Amino acid sequence: MKEPIILFTEKDKKMISMNTFIADKRILSAKSEWNSNIQVIDSEGQQYFIQSLEQDSNLLLWESIKSVGLMVKVKPIFSQEPKPVTFEELKIRIKAHVSKNKRLWLPLDDGRGLDKMIDETNTFEELIRMFV
Repeated sequence: MKEPIILFTEKDKKMISMNTFIADKRILSAKSEWNSNIQVIDSEGQQYFIQSLEQDSNLLLWESIKSVGLMVKVKPIFSQEPKPVTFEELKIRIKAHVSKNKRLWLPLDDGRGLDKMIDETNTFEELIRMFV
């Protein structure tokens, strides 16, 4: 999985981009939509289907300070083999999520409109980093 990545919860209810696959340690031990049945798309256009997450490192001090949480690197447990996704498919999926959650993503708008900003990206990495 090549970072940065974009993660979608079940039925695309929530979306988050990250430079490193990390999570709050408390999420791993609790039942959460963030730690099971998630999909990740990496910066090479591979879609991963993740059944669950496991802790893969000790506490990451700097990330914990920045995020005000107990951040650890996580290791995904895959439910199936990765599948390629096209750049256009990812743009459509992100646009659909953004349009359903306009208030959340509005601060990213630089005045051109989020749809136009998404359309103007040229690579998976550029599109994913837009939401980090």
